[in-house]
Amino acid sequence: MEKKEKNLKNKTNFIAEQTGAFLSNNIAEATNEAVSGMNLLRSESIRMAKVLTDKKQGNLFEIIERAKFNVDAASKGVDVRAVTTAELGDPHAAADILIKKGGRAVREVQAKSSSKASDALHEMNQEKYHGMQKLFNSDKVDKAKELAKKRADSGSIYSKEYQDTYKNATGELKHGKAHSGGTTHNEAMKAAKDTKGYARNFELDQFKKEIGITTVNAAIAGGVIGGSISIISNCYKLNKGQIDSGEFLGNVTKDTTKAAATSGAVGALGSGMRIAAKKAGSISLSKTNVATAIASSVIESGVTIYKYIKGEIDEYETISTLGDTGVSTMSSIYTGAVAGAFFGPVGALVGSVAGFLIGSNVYQSCIAMFKNSELRIAEYRRLIQMYDESIEIMKSQREKMESYFRKRLSKNQANFDSFFSNFELSLTNNDHILFIKNMNDLAVFLGKELKYTNFEDFDAAMNSDDPLIL
Repeated sequence: MEKKEKNLKNKTNFIAEQTGAFLSNNIAEATNEAVSGMNLLRSESIRMAKVLTDKKQGNLFEIIERAKFNVDAASKGVDVRAVTTAELGDPHAAADILIKKGGRAVREVQAKSSSKASDALHEMNQEKYHGMQKLFNSDKVDKAKELAKKRADSGSIYSKEYQDTYKNATGELKHGKAHSGGTTHNEAMKAAKDTKGYARNFELDQFKKEIGITTVNAAIAGGVIGGSISIISNCYKLNKGQIDSGEFLGNVTKDTTKAAATSGAVGALGSGMRIAAKKAGSISLSKTNVATAIASSVIESGVTIYKYIKGEIDEYETISTLGDTGVSTMSSIYTGAVAGAFFGPVGALVGSVAGFLIGSNVYQSCIAMFKNSELRIAEYRRLIQMYDESIEIMKSQREKMESYFRKRLSKNQANFDSFFSNFELSLTNNDHILFIKNMNDLAVFLGKELKYTNFEDFDAAMNSDDPLIL
């Protein structure tokens, strides 16, 4: 019965943690947009390193608004995104920004950032910008609209364009429910003067939001799911006469609170790991469900080790729990998330990676306890023993992984040789059909699928304004 309750608890925790991760997908995608936008801001600033600040800030203004808009759209689950025409390779296009839904542009935007509203209005007042959303600094837009209205009513030869500017002027990039919130001229200037500092603060603000929201979502999911399971379990005990009504209420309250706290901690750690992985460029670990699963294993392992060090559980239960944690974590996230079809069946690899995960979890937990726990001599001895064993586990599992990779690469060598032989043959004979077949065969072998599988899709992509992505 105790083992069944333990298994139920583990499954409940896992479901709650993954539910919290699912609920946090939008805020995680918003963070991805923040990182993407600030990476673009940094690269543009480097490109314009020798350009005067007042000129440079105008280019950065477009990117800042793009980033803010995309963060807001992603956090709301709205399927539109802003993209600058410069990043699409067309810096001289009439529009500075395109708002796109899928591959289709649904709004063109002209952006002007200036210390004077009249200067921005003068630059904006051109026929080629007619009908576009006209984006001003948030602190200049009201004055720009006031001037545009006066000049539109003056009867000048440019009154038509001034009327268009008055109609379409905005202090923030917006479309439907998504909006940027606006950017002042001073903010654009600060970004131009200290781009690294601006980008860092922009990302940090978003990181804090993601961690906070993910923690709350995970805690709520843990409380709801953990509490529901506790009610069912304790109802059974109450009906069997194993507990009274007072114990029932106490057990449910305790289980709900504990489940919420545990899931919240996992959510916070998982979110932090996901952000770090995104910044480092790790595709698999930057997914909310993967990072959450690993965070859960780290916390669960730490709790288990602490109980063992304190003498609350014996070696057998410690080994059993750590093994269950490591293997279940890897088996739940590995397929399709970390290993590709290139390595074929991954059963053996999952086992060695799970072993390495167990060793690293033990190592991390030991280090944390060395630093933060006040232990007795006997407890320190157990801790040192586990520390030494964790290092040996990581060494042995790494050797197994390396051996596995070498074997798989060796087996695949024949396939690579055949591919390149056929590839060279197609080039020598100018055989386009064989060339395409070889490329497709390689893609399939690597577990990928080419984006354009027929001429019609390829032709449509070539005729669109979007970048060509294979």
